[in-house]
Amino acid sequence: MRRAEQPRPVRDASVQPPPAALLSQLWRFGAIGAASTLGYLGLCWLLSSVTSTIAANAAALLTMAAASTTANRRLTFGASARAGLARDQVAGLATAGLALALTTACAALLQLAAPAAARPLQLAVLMAAGAPASLARFAFLRAWPGRPARRRHAVR
Repeated sequence: MRRAEQPRPVRDASVQPPPAALLSQLWRFGAIGAASTLGYLGLCWLLSSVTSTIAANAAALLTMAAASTTANRRLTFGASARAGLARDQVAGLATAGLALALTTACAALLQLAAPAAARPLQLAVLMAAGAPASLARFAFLRAWPGRPARRRHAVR
């Protein structure tokens, strides 16, 4: 017995797949983000043994924000010239401010709720709080108004 053929879905012509440049940028940004997250966790782990979780978070986050901005500038957005370097670092640090605000608030709430929380739990809370800020950071840096048009596309 033949199975009835299912009608093929009608493709909406207004829905376009993301451009290859965007997918390439997302992949590079994600890879740099993963490496930065590992660096952040390592710094947080080390620093939280000698200072508060909030201070360790701030130091690790700002350090890794500067490093990842440099890497994303070159590898994700294709900017290799020194021109605009300071402006791009300021933009990267400005977006890190969002992550710092979110992670600091979550760390403070964790300290209130569980003052003796284990370090792995503290780091998990910091990572969870930083994830939405990372997505916002990508969107902001990709659309950064100070970025010349020639640097908006991914390096291939």
